[in-house]
Amino acid sequence: MKSDYAVSIAAPKIETWATDEVQAVLRCKDIDQRVHLYVLLMLNCGFTNRDIADLRHDEVDWTAATITRKRSKTKKHENVPTVTYRLWPETFDLLLKYRSQHAELAITDINGNPLIKGRLQASGKITNRSDNIRTSVSYTHLRAHETREDRGWRLEGGKKKGGGGGG
Repeated sequence: MKSDYAVSIAAPKIETWATDEVQAVLRCKDIDQRVHLYVLLMLNCGFTNRDIADLRHDEVDWTAATITRKRSKTKKHENVPTVTYRLWPETFDLLLKYRSQHAELAITDINGNPLIKGRLQASGKITNRSDNIRTSVSYTHLRAHETREDRGWRLEGGKKKGGGGGG
């Protein structure tokens, strides 16, 4: 029997980058090599920010250039497969370069701290969350698509040099 009280909720639209945007980020001369690693892990393995931040040393085969793990958001479910990702040479080289000294985490920030931090409240809610990956990748994405004129326009408060309005 069909319920008269069923609620249908549309899935949120997932923002993705176009091919030319990915290429622009990877070609960007201003890109920090750590950010380049994050982007490559996203492309190579389909990782989210949380997957990158949660990556452990024991999930990386440091000789075979592979990562074997369950996705962070589904790791507690038994019926979710464990997947082995073969890393592209550039991804693996950067992972080796930025391999952390942390006891568990394969990648940390430059100070050896987790890439995503937050405080767990007694209620179970996480507050004061900071996500170094999201911030870095978003900034790099913006920088890769700005021209020098665009940067000047933003710095001038939305007014182009010469008096015209922003646009």
